Amino acid sequence: MTPEMYQTVNHLLHAYKRTGSKSYRRKQVKRLMFMLNNIIQYEKNPTLQLHQLGRKQIIGFWQRHTHLSESTRNEYWRIMEVLFEQLGKTKPPKPKIFVIKEIN
Repeated sequence: MTPEMYQTVNHLLHAYKRTGSKSYRRKQVKRLMFMLNNIIQYEKNPTLQLHQLGRKQIIGFWQRHTHLSESTRNEYWRIMEVLFEQLGKTKPPKPKIFVIKEIN
């Protein structure tokens, strides 16, 4: 993630981090940074901008992280929703519930 993108995300989420449970919101912002870094790394595009972030990248993140619990994926989605709202975009795609079938 470029320093400019990091600064932009922190600026957009400044009001979000100021209210509510501070430790939870800091944790959420760390999750968002992890998610953005993962997307940039997977897309192999270090110059990816926030306005270029879309459904394809978010769905790819969900597919790569099926090992996360449903509640953790929901928390990732919530912070991504806050970012998309600040960017003026429509809501990001929700993570699907992946069912792992056991073969006997």
